[in-house]
Amino acid sequence: MDTAEWDYELSRLDKVLDEIKLQLSSQEDQANVSGDKLRSVLTSYWDERFAGDEAQHVETVARERKLHSLSYGKVKKLSCMLEKPYFGRIDFIEDDYLQKQLLAEKIYIGIGGLFDSETGEALIYDWRAPVSSMFYDYETGQAEYQCPAGIISGKVTLKRQYKIEHGLLKYMFDCQLKIDDEILQELLSKNVDDKMRTIVTSIQKEQNRIIRDERHGLLVVQGPAGSGKTSIALHRAAYLLYKERKAITAKNILIFSPNRVFSDYISDVLPELGEENVLQTTFQDFISHLLCLPEGVRIEDWNEQLEYLMANSEDSSYQTAVSSICYKSSYEFAKLIKNYAAYVERCLVNSFRQITYKKQQIFRVDDWAVLWKKLEYLPPNKRLLDIRRRILKKMRILVKKLRQQKAEEIRESGEEINEKTIKALARLAVWKELQPLRMEIESLTTLDVFQLYRQLHKDKSLGEKLNSEIELPENWPTICGQTLSSFDQGYIPYEDLIPLFYLQGYFQGFPANNSILHLIIDEGQDYTPLQYEIIKRLFPRSTWTVLGDLEQTVHPFLNLADFKIIADIWGGEDALQIKLSRSYRSTNEIVEFSRRILPSPESFDHLYRPGAKPEVVRAADSESLMDCITEQIAEFKESGYHSIAVVCKSSYDSMLVHQGLKGKTEIHLVTKEETKFRQGVMVIPVYLAKGLEFDAVIIYDTSRENYQREWERKILYVACTRALHQLALFYTGELSPLIPTV
Repeated sequence: MDTAEWDYELSRLDKVLDEIKLQLSSQEDQANVSGDKLRSVLTSYWDERFAGDEAQHVETVARERKLHSLSYGKVKKLSCMLEKPYFGRIDFIEDDYLQKQLLAEKIYIGIGGLFDSETGEALIYDWRAPVSSMFYDYETGQAEYQCPAGIISGKVTLKRQYKIEHGLLKYMFDCQLKIDDEILQELLSKNVDDKMRTIVTSIQKEQNRIIRDERHGLLVVQGPAGSGKTSIALHRAAYLLYKERKAITAKNILIFSPNRVFSDYISDVLPELGEENVLQTTFQDFISHLLCLPEGVRIEDWNEQLEYLMANSEDSSYQTAVSSICYKSSYEFAKLIKNYAAYVERCLVNSFRQITYKKQQIFRVDDWAVLWKKLEYLPPNKRLLDIRRRILKKMRILVKKLRQQKAEEIRESGEEINEKTIKALARLAVWKELQPLRMEIESLTTLDVFQLYRQLHKDKSLGEKLNSEIELPENWPTICGQTLSSFDQGYIPYEDLIPLFYLQGYFQGFPANNSILHLIIDEGQDYTPLQYEIIKRLFPRSTWTVLGDLEQTVHPFLNLADFKIIADIWGGEDALQIKLSRSYRSTNEIVEFSRRILPSPESFDHLYRPGAKPEVVRAADSESLMDCITEQIAEFKESGYHSIAVVCKSSYDSMLVHQGLKGKTEIHLVTKEETKFRQGVMVIPVYLAKGLEFDAVIIYDTSRENYQREWERKILYVACTRALHQLALFYTGELSPLIPTV
């Protein structure tokens, strides 16, 4: 690259920075004005909220908040652009212009778009703009992009990348491909400074295809550890917010994360892209708030169940629990639950009976049947409540007549002469007399979902009646007994949460959320078929992006949904499964070591990035094990690693390690209650480490005693694949047979 070209780029960068500073100054002024106005409106609201139209005050406050938020967002975005205004450039000439031998257009690409405030010239194109897609999808040569006007074809004559930091051009280079392995290696060889970062400068072609997909309502993205699945989903959310900005805001997108720590870990990506953070929660947290349970009853969470399963004591109750988890997460049990719901509804219809009072007919059996049919657009429980309201309405004539009779009897007795008191006594007498009838009506028009689910386990013959086509587990009576015992103790096992919620939705109606228009389901391989059915009913207007990797399933006994089942539940033809074929996270040595843990791993490519071989270290005893881990942490710190994790099999092990290392090194214990991702050295159970990555990983206790069951291979695999640069495994006694020969 000659000096003239370098000087041109420096000159243009200065021009762009001057324009950003100009617009930033203007936006800061606007933000200050809008802030002052918002404060004024809020003051006015509190001073005058009891005078005038309060609804108008609220609307004004909401409008000013939105305007201030918009101004502040622009300031924030321009401030980011001042640091790194753009990262790429393509020179593109359309076919028509090519024939006329006109010059190619220079298209600079950054996190946000920028236009010259005087001429209107596009100085920077947003990475999500249609024309920017060519930067990710094509080499130099023939190219095309889709825009509202149709497909624009032409030729990319130059492709260039820049490294700009703090407004200074560090280097630039021309490349045939969008980004070559050398640049990827530079990006990936850096230490982890904080939470997950944007990958906008290094999006690969296969990733870009997913991010910009608009044709499919359901995208199932499968890929190995480190293939960027979560990053892709977040960039897809940013793309949708840009492309559909008139229809979608951050409040219309929801992410189901695997845990709360992960939610915080990914919380910086969208703000870095200039977008507001979208809604995030876990599936269990979301439905637990919607589930109606008797007071004092608590639900076992996913993490608790894993803790129990990872214990090595496999007694008879353990085996029963495993059978319960396997069966109740299966497609067969989902079918049984649906059959049971229909059975209960049939029994309900057959139980309709005439309501009378002293041979006086109030509500006929035919009335029940007519109303039940008429209200079939409502779920059963709401139909019953509507029928109860109508019955009580019909009773008003009877109540009025009885009150008159009671009042007359009181007058004739001569015990009371005050008319107001007579009426009060008559009302009380009628209330007492009709109380048994009211209780009967309430009983006939009330459904207790928890008791219905309990009854399914109490009446062991129900299972055979409802599911004659599918064989029940041999130990179904034992499963039922253990489940009822848990219920009696005020405790609902995790495997019962999903079917119980489904029953509630069937009878009371699923609380549909029509404001969520796009749903991102991370770690989608950990969801059962019935969970996906519930999601479909909860978010009827939403499109889905489901991310997963079957090799990273840490729950060993759940029967999980595959792509075909998810697509069938989705119900549309616009479903697409995409398999990512490349991993970018770990060094070559860590990738190869981790893959050998799995008996038959799916083949995938990975970026060749050499590094240190994983170490497997034997300690003499538990005390020296802690000393070895302490020394390893110190070595990793000396190597400049900022993010170090001691990954344990369980929360119990994590607490032991934390206690053993506390005082020897600064370390933070991560528990399921944690809501923040912290930097530095942490000790964390493997199931909370899913989706996270660290500079260096230490795996605690990889002995035969701790890792010997076949299903524990995937737990080890997940633990090993958290490491970017270095991996060390420590054990005492005999090494786990699941660890590959080193």
